Amino acid sequence: MALIVLQLVHAATSSPPPPPVSGVIYALSQRNDSLLYYDKTGALHMINSGAPVAPGFNPIGPQQTCIDADEAIMYMLALNRTAPITMLLGVSLSDALIHMSVVTPIVQQGALIGAGETIDCVGNGVVIVTGQVADGKHAAFEIAPSIGSITPLASGFLSNETLQLLDYAHTLQLVRKNTKNDYIMWLVVAAATPPNTWDLVAIDLRSGATTQRLHIGGTTRAVFPHTLSYDQHIDALIAVGLATGLSPLFFSIDAKPPHKYSVLATIPHGYSVMNGLSTYDSKGGVAYTLVDNDGNGNSNGGGGGGGGGQLIVGVCAATKAVTEIPICPGGGCGSPFNIDFF
Repeated sequence: MALIVLQLVHAATSSPPPPPVSGVIYALSQRNDSLLYYDKTGALHMINSGAPVAPGFNPIGPQQTCIDADEAIMYMLALNRTAPITMLLGVSLSDALIHMSVVTPIVQQGALIGAGETIDCVGNGVVIVTGQVADGKHAAFEIAPSIGSITPLASGFLSNETLQLLDYAHTLQLVRKNTKNDYIMWLVVAAATPPNTWDLVAIDLRSGATTQRLHIGGTTRAVFPHTLSYDQHIDALIAVGLATGLSPLFFSIDAKPPHKYSVLATIPHGYSVMNGLSTYDSKGGVAYTLVDNDGNGNSNGGGGGGGGGQLIVGVCAATKAVTEIPICPGGGCGSPFNIDFF
């Protein structure tokens, strides 16, 4: 594969910032693109006094971020405000400053900004980005910002698929090898038949081949995944979906045939799923999602200004134990654009 060398931008700091808090959930605020985290009690903490993390840039869409645990860097896809350029920005969890800025080959297509784009951190300073390029094809790239390189992966996949959502549910399965890693992207696409149902497909991002496809609109898997995470310890996809009456639940689908479907847990006080926001603690095996509290039986609009506020809900894939952490019973949620566990 060809190697494209990039120019990096590093933030200048007078002294090293303190190490970031770990074991918590980080987020970007939709109000001014500031970096924050919720501690284990649900209290909100602003990094760098809530200053915008990326002046001159607009984060592209909900959940188009990831955290590299080895670097303590949150990576995000963002648009340059003065030119139609899609950037990969690396923001330190310690000081909320941009430490890396990379021009990507991704080109925005049409009126829906961010359509068909994904970002996943695989560790050790490597980020996998997919999206449409100049010729309109979907392509994947392995980006290592710290050494200044982009390695093109597959191109032309998804050409026969219909993506029904801007931020469709997806996750990356990392297959570690001695010489180079393989990357399998799982995502939800529209099924050919019957109408208004969905398939879950697995795409090899090195070859572009669709390696697995299963229908998830039938009677045994009639739950639409709003979020997906891959758990390498149990070789399964962990998802958040909605059942009847917008009641959210966690479920799993085995990555290997026959793709056993299992309900992990319902969310006792949850209503809807906030922008499909979720994250996964891969070491602890806990999936987290953000939902409205059904204290008044209605969505409170995402701002935490009424009703029962919002909840960060976690479920352990092994024990199915559920935790619910209220984050804004009286308002002040921070209007999260994403959530990422660190």
